[in-house]
Amino acid sequence: MADGCDIRIMRVEGVGKVSLINLVDVTSRLKAESYPSLETTNPALPDYQLSLRRAFLTYGLPQTLTASPRHRLL
Repeated sequence: MADGCDIRIMRVEGVGKVSLINLVDVTSRLKAESYPSLETTNPALPDYQLSLRRAFLTYGLPQTLTASPRHRLL
């Protein structure tokens, strides 16, 4: 499973800025994880690590892992 990482930033009434870390299998288009990070437009490294851990626990380890160059991942 080759994963891609994507960030979506939105404003949620009553919450504020929310960044969604989306992990997607680019072959099957399965969204393996969508993890919210509150009050930031640049999620911290532990947020990425937790979203990856959650996806790996659910679907297992991928054969390859890719990320958008504009986002730090590891």
